[in-house]
Amino acid sequence: MPSQDANAQTIVMTEAPKVTVVIPVYNREKYIGDAIDSILAQTFTHFELLVIDDSSTDRTQGVVQSYRDLRIRLVGNETNGGIPKMRNNGNRSTR
Repeated sequence: MPSQDANAQTIVMTEAPKVTVVIPVYNREKYIGDAIDSILAQTFTHFELLVIDDSSTDRTQGVVQSYRDLRIRLVGNETNGGIPKMRNNGNRSTR
């Protein structure tokens, strides 16, 4: 889950990010928060975090959506398509 840091800031992207971090997920509600927190803790901040959800049936999407950082984008597959479909969606979705 997102940290409840009172000093947390929302970062707005006004230009294309220098780096896109892609996290493909399927039913990983238990781990996705830790992965996102790890990315957000980096000192380099000019990135977008693209989470590609392969039609999870758990709360994975809800965990991702609970973050208020505009650098995080969630892209969901309508049906479970496996690794090739997730990679293709990731490539098409980068800025």
